Order: sequence, then C-alpha cells, then structure tokens
Amino acid sequence: KFASKVPNGILPPSAVHIFVRKRPLFGYEEKRGEFDVVKVDAAKGRTVIHNCLMHPDMQRMHIQHSSYPSTCAFPETVQNRHVYENTAQPLIQRVTQDQGAVALLLMYGQTGSGKTFTMTAIEENLAKDFY
Repeated sequence: KFASKVPNGILPPSAVHIFVRKRPLFGYEEKRGEFDVVKVDAAKGRTVIHNCLMHPDMQRMHIQHSSYPSTCAFPETVQNRHVYENTAQPLIQRVTQDQGAVALLLMYGQTGSGKTFTMTAIEENLAKDFY
C-alpha cells in the first residue's frame, strides 16, 4: 500500500507521484479474441506493455515487452475505494491539514481508457468522506 509508506499517511509537499490503473478488456474485445496487451505487477508498481510489431521485412511478427515504473499500479480487479484511498485521499488530507498546501490530481490516457470512470469514483468517495 502506497499510503502506508508515506509518513503519517500524508504526502510530502513537493512530491510528484505516478499512479496507473488498468481497465479490463471490454466484452466486445473479449468476444473478438483480442489480446490484452497491458499487464500490471502491483507488487512492484510496474506496468508492462506487450506490443506486437513487424520485423523490417514485413513478413515476421514479434512482441516487444516494455516495462514502466510507477508509484503504484492498480490491476483491473481493484475496487474504486482502494484506488481513492491510495491516490486522492492522501492529497485531500494534505490540503485540509496544511494551510496553503496545494494538490493536483491529473488524469491522462487514451479515449476509453477509464479516466472518467476512475475520476467519478474518486469524487464519489471524496463526497462520502466529507459528508
């Protein structure tokens, strides 16, 4: 758990952290037999992309595996509350406990990657905590 590694559960004032949340394959993707090219190693905070490429001769294919580190990586099975508790909640605690503190939560990703789904869940959990 990322939050357990932060003193008092509060992020340092100038910290930048990268979180990754993988979305599951959509039903229509599974029906078409599409290959899931993203794997998450939550224990190591790494995301691996399996990119199918063509050799220069355009006759043979190969898969290039690229691994990307992050502060925390969430697999597609993780619940919204868990994502909130380990990403936005420490930011909120920092802002509410330290006058003048500023926090930014930025969503970035391809269309259909789950940004709105995740942000809506974060907002709902935030509302539950405050009200």
